[in-house]
Amino acid sequence: MTNKDMLLPTGVFGLDTVLGGGLSRPSLVAIIGAPGAGKTVLASQILFHAARRGLKTIIFTSFSEGVEQYIQHMQPLEFFDTAMVGDAVQVFTLASQIRTEDASPDTAIARTIRASGAKVVLLDGFQSVEAQLPADRSVRALLSALATQIRYLDATVLVTIAGDARDAQFHTEMTIADAAIALRYRVQGRRHERLVEIVKLRGRAQ
Repeated sequence: MTNKDMLLPTGVFGLDTVLGGGLSRPSLVAIIGAPGAGKTVLASQILFHAARRGLKTIIFTSFSEGVEQYIQHMQPLEFFDTAMVGDAVQVFTLASQIRTEDASPDTAIARTIRASGAKVVLLDGFQSVEAQLPADRSVRALLSALATQIRYLDATVLVTIAGDARDAQFHTEMTIADAAIALRYRVQGRRHERLVEIVKLRGRAQ
């Protein structure tokens, strides 16, 4: 790959400038923020931009309502294109892809990525995966396994996580991820502010 090919532009105004051109390919990208901060919207915008550039993409939603709920929530947004869903953008519930022989959801995720040839993947609502894990398997072990497998799959995986990126409880996730994007919002009187911070960008200048 050339240097240009090794970057995935997000298509989000201003974000590619902050990222120095885009996200690394392949990579594991954690998008961390409080509920309502815009994690799913940001990740989806990046994914749809990749799909418009000709890359195969997959969205895994870990919530049981899944596909219908995701489409309903995204449809009003300008970047969303219903016509792309099903071909350039495939949407699955994670539970629907897990087979009896799968040792863990990461096996199902990797198999689905490999079969589709997807290069950009969104795992939305990451904490909800815990209910689908074997008793001896942790969410952090799943994330670590994914980080290893995406190198062979040549895929960039976006993972949305609820919380504060600077909270010590996420140090493990931050260590595993190649990039971490923090989303925050605050209200001061009648003024609402939404902030984005690149907390981590492995192998790249700040």
